[in-house]
Amino acid sequence: MLDQAELQRAARQYGTDKAGDYLANYVREFGHLADKPLALLELGVREGASLLLWRDMFPAAQVAGLDIYPMTVHDDSGRVRAYTGLQQDQATLDRIASEVAPDGFDVIIDDASHLGRYTAASFWHLFPNHLKPGGVYVIEDWGTGYWPKWPDGHAYSGPYPPPGAALAAPTVAPSSPSRVERLRSRLRRSAPRDRFPSHDFGMVGFVKTLVDAVAVDVRGPVPEGTRRVSGSEIASVEFMAAQVFVRKAT
Repeated sequence: MLDQAELQRAARQYGTDKAGDYLANYVREFGHLADKPLALLELGVREGASLLLWRDMFPAAQVAGLDIYPMTVHDDSGRVRAYTGLQQDQATLDRIASEVAPDGFDVIIDDASHLGRYTAASFWHLFPNHLKPGGVYVIEDWGTGYWPKWPDGHAYSGPYPPPGAALAAPTVAPSSPSRVERLRSRLRRSAPRDRFPSHDFGMVGFVKTLVDAVAVDVRGPVPEGTRRVSGSEIASVEFMAAQVFVRKAT
């Protein structure tokens, strides 16, 4: 079993920002994989400190990291590889996959640009093509989309109704086709009309498409050269304050 306290100390020692709640969530989600010979890819690793944390957390794993700036990771295990490039560059992503995980990655973590356009490009390419069935794709810091000063962010501008207020439905017990139709009509008229136009784009807009993908095939545009992800390919989407865990169907 993973020693979370020891991992938290290691995270602080290495200087990675994964310490705290981020790491606690990872231990909870991936603790059962600690001894498995898995393959992990992280996008956006700065100087590579988090790669050393993954090396320690998963002692039988192959670990790869990508960043726009060159880095040197001092690792004597031979299980850590560092790459330089753009997260949206499909050729680079394909090369990493072929060299590190030709059968697919078990875990992919996006801690790169935190910009919706590039995050989406990475996801739509890696999730269907290079993530194993049952694998998990993590998007970190998606809340930057709510930051007014972030390049593609915007402050939340929607209403703050009391919990459940917008979900209240007429208490009509349908017992005939006509009553069912009247109930549907009343529900349509009482349905909330509020939209959040400030968040139909950027990181928050992209994350919303994951909700759509669970229910229906995504109809919006996807980056050239990638294919759509259907709802049947996504097993679950778990939202947390700073992380989104997207599990691929088996």
